[in-house]
Amino acid sequence: MFPVWPWAAIPSKNNIRIDLFSNDMACRRLNRSNAATTGQLQGRMAGVRSDDMGPLPLWFVWALGSAVFAGITAVLAKAGLEDVDPDLATLVRTGIVALFLPLLLVAAGKWSNPFELSGRTWWFLGFSGIATGLSWICYFRALKAGQASLVVPVDRLSLLVVALLAFLFLDERPSILGWIGLLLVGGGGLLFSLSG
Repeated sequence: MFPVWPWAAIPSKNNIRIDLFSNDMACRRLNRSNAATTGQLQGRMAGVRSDDMGPLPLWFVWALGSAVFAGITAVLAKAGLEDVDPDLATLVRTGIVALFLPLLLVAAGKWSNPFELSGRTWWFLGFSGIATGLSWICYFRALKAGQASLVVPVDRLSLLVVALLAFLFLDERPSILGWIGLLLVGGGGLLFSLSG
C-alpha cells in the first residue's frame, strides 16, 4: 500500500482545489478564510471521497518503473555496443537476464517448477520468448546504427501494436480518448525521430 500523495490536492490562488487523480477531475471551492489552520483544512477535506486522493494503482507504479529501467537500458546498451556486434550483444544480455531472474525468484520466495506449467502456457510463453528475441535483435541493431534518443521513440510504436493486437485478440476496448492518446504518442515519437 502506498501513501496518499501530498500533491493529490493543490489549492490554487482562486480558492479552487484540483484533484489530480480523481476520475472526473472535479474542482471544489474552498473557503480560504475558514481554512487558516491545518486542522481546519483537514476538516474541510474530510468529506472528499477516498478514491479522489487515493494512492496510485499498483500497475501504474510497476509500469513507471519499467519505463525508467527501459530508458536506462537503452543508454547502457548504446554505450556497450561501441565495438561489439549487436547480435552478440543480444546474446550476452539474454544470458545475463537468464542468470539474474532465477536468483530474483529464489530471493523473493517465488520459485516453482516451470515444468509443471500447462502446455498452453508453455506455447504462449515460448512464442513470446521468440518474439522477445527478435525484438531485441532488431532493437540492438537499430541502436548500433543510430542514436538512442532517435531509436527509442520508434521502438515505442509498440504501444500501437499492443493496443491493436489487444483489441483484436484480448477483447480490450480503449476509449476514443485512449485511441487519440495512443496515436499522439506514436505519431509524436515518429515525428521526433524522423526530424532528427
